[in-house]
Amino acid sequence: MSDGNDVWESAGSGSGDVLEDNKDTSGFSEHELLDIMYNACNTSNTGEVLASTILQYLQTMTAQSAEQDRLAALRRLLDPDCQDPHVSRETFHSTMREWISQCSQDSSDVDSSHVSWPDSSKVPVNGMDFSASQSKAASSESHRCSCGDGKDLLGTVAELKHAQRKLSEQNSSLLRTVAQCEDVNLQLTLEITELRAKLASAQRSALRVRSVTEELEETRLAFKEAQERASRTQTICTKLSNEVECQKVNIRRLEDKNEKLSFERTCSEDSINKLRKFNTELRFELRVKHLNVHRPNSRKPC
Repeated sequence: MSDGNDVWESAGSGSGDVLEDNKDTSGFSEHELLDIMYNACNTSNTGEVLASTILQYLQTMTAQSAEQDRLAALRRLLDPDCQDPHVSRETFHSTMREWISQCSQDSSDVDSSHVSWPDSSKVPVNGMDFSASQSKAASSESHRCSCGDGKDLLGTVAELKHAQRKLSEQNSSLLRTVAQCEDVNLQLTLEITELRAKLASAQRSALRVRSVTEELEETRLAFKEAQERASRTQTICTKLSNEVECQKVNIRRLEDKNEKLSFERTCSEDSINKLRKFNTELRFELRVKHLNVHRPNSRKPC
């Protein structure tokens, strides 16, 4: 970003040989230096930069107040209506060339309006800070610059350009790392999706297991109730069996008693038959005797 310092310093000192349209000794033209400054302000890569951002950048680079003459003149060129408009790259180039031209015309005041360089260790390049060694080198070179020493300024620009290339390489490395992280993230996303599918399957299995467990619990309760009913039924059956045995014993007793009574009846019938026979015999004897008693009486009258 210190390339912007070269632009400002050239504008402030009237050194026209620093910002020529043709290539200079370090390979940077005015157009390239203005592009570098614009890219430094365009950190969001939107293609447009707020006028206040450009002024803030130059104020930081030159350590000047925004109210000083030359920055105030640039603010009037970029933002005449004080509405902080968006500035395109083409507008920036044309406005900066006009401003540099105005500053060159005021070169007679360069000694009184010369600005001091900011500490380059605090100046960012493409949104990133220099390392400590690069910042110190850029700072020492900047402090040795004079208004008319264009070659020293261009040497500092070359160093800054080299640092920018290094930062670009680091940025490319970071981009590759980001790409690798994205691949890893994609792989992790796929694994997470697979794990979620397994989790969903496990949850469904758990629900099925819970359902089966509930069914088994219901079956167990039903089996327990059936066992209790079977136990009660067994108790009743045992009681009925005991009663049946008791009834069988009573039946055997009655049968024995009935047999005894039958035997006694048979004996009684035999006795009755004997008595009847004996009674019949007695009657027969009595009748015979009675006849024998009445026979002599009947003979006497004869």
